[in-house]
Amino acid sequence: MSHTSRRFADAQTVAVLVGASVMLTMSMGMRQSFGLFVAPVTKDIGIGVADFTLAIAVQNFTWGLTQPFIGALADKFGCRMMTVAGSLLFAAGLGVTMTAHGAIGLLIGLGFMIGLALSCTALSLALSASARVVSPTKRSLVLGTVSAAGSIGSFVAAPLAQGLIVAHGWHAAIIGFLGLCAVMVPAARPPMFCISAKLESSCDWYSSNNGNCQARS
Repeated sequence: MSHTSRRFADAQTVAVLVGASVMLTMSMGMRQSFGLFVAPVTKDIGIGVADFTLAIAVQNFTWGLTQPFIGALADKFGCRMMTVAGSLLFAAGLGVTMTAHGAIGLLIGLGFMIGLALSCTALSLALSASARVVSPTKRSLVLGTVSAAGSIGSFVAAPLAQGLIVAHGWHAAIIGFLGLCAVMVPAARPPMFCISAKLESSCDWYSSNNGNCQARS
């Protein structure tokens, strides 16, 4: 491998790992901070705590149920399509939640839509994309590092949500979360494609797999 090709390969690996980590940090951070919205949302739209927690239960159920299907779609169409779509769906779910006037709107937005989005932006696809661009000898370290990024997301999302709820109300906090979704969209792109056609054609460390970069063992 030439020096230039190796440099492109190293740059792609960094882009993949940083992108996957940022996407996982944002998505899991928001997901772990929804408890802060229980009191203001239930009071504002006139629903019970049970309705809110039911929406969270639907979110978790949808997330778990749809992961195998999202994985199959990612294998067929590539991770990029699924993670970018998941980031946009997350934002749409937040929008529906923000405009909800009752339990049904909350179940659709906070429950079903965000649950489906988590299947696209949480651990499964982030770890899959990360594993494809490192050699087997480094895979355990990389997967552990990227997984840890999901745990630190609450240090970003929770203070942001709490501060905005106290200062401006829960609608402002949702808008803040939409800003985090805007960060997720570009972060979701690097794991799915080689930086350039030059890398794909010249770097023998990678093999093309449905538009993804995969490290050869």
